[in-house]
Amino acid sequence: MEPSALRFTTQPAKSCKSCLFDGERSPVCHKATAVAIRAGLADFDAGFVYIAVEADPRQLELLKGPA
Repeated sequence: MEPSALRFTTQPAKSCKSCLFDGERSPVCHKATAVAIRAGLADFDAGFVYIAVEADPRQLELLKGPA
């Protein structure tokens, strides 16, 4: 799973059970944390898990161009 390709947000939690990345290996979790921090979201070490953001099907997906 590639965290930078997903839209997610945070939710308070006491365990990883409800996390979008639950069951993934630790490098994926660390990458998800880096993506979240760059987006201004909380770190999972602060008691949060990452959950998927539901998109409105009428909304067009904006594609990122070359960096």
